[in-house]
Amino acid sequence: MNTLFSYPNITNKIQKCPKGSVAISVNRGRLRLGLPRQLYEGNQKYLVLGLADTPENRQIAEQKAHEIEQDIRTGCFDEILAKYKPQRHSSIVKPEEPYTVLTISQLWDRYIDCKRQTLKPRSLDKLSVLEKHIKRCPYQSLDESIKIRISLLQQTTNSQAKDVLMYLSAACKWGMKYGLVAFNPFEGMYKELPKHKWQENS
Repeated sequence: MNTLFSYPNITNKIQKCPKGSVAISVNRGRLRLGLPRQLYEGNQKYLVLGLADTPENRQIAEQKAHEIEQDIRTGCFDEILAKYKPQRHSSIVKPEEPYTVLTISQLWDRYIDCKRQTLKPRSLDKLSVLEKHIKRCPYQSLDESIKIRISLLQQTTNSQAKDVLMYLSAACKWGMKYGLVAFNPFEGMYKELPKHKWQENS
């Protein structure tokens, strides 16, 4: 007999989960996640975690359920579930709260991960080049936007720095929409830099 408990308050009683939420249940002593039926045309689908029903592993299950629910809200849900399969050495991380303090690299990773399926290969190639500048920037806090701009201009061309700032602004707008960041320090910053050469010649 399966024991069903609802997320986030896990109990051993059978409870009905709110519509659209991820249910955590136990099947044959192993934890699994029940996904919202509307994701699969009314059919019930489970993500089997392969973890024994222990207090520590229930925290991991809560974390996975929170991650899936957040991705559903932001439109980044992975229907094939590969993103959510637990690693062998999973560690317990507290669920994120609104306005989580993210570095520009962390925000960039989430933004691109969400947009990846809608981007063309050529666009992804361009963004991979810009990503290298973001990752090696010594300043990563959103509060250091001026320092980030100066560092970008020192490590690459004006044209690429301009593009990086433009995409960082887009990432911040996306992050604000889904409660990941509270403000966009890069808004309009790229416009302050000299025009691209192709713009000057047009």
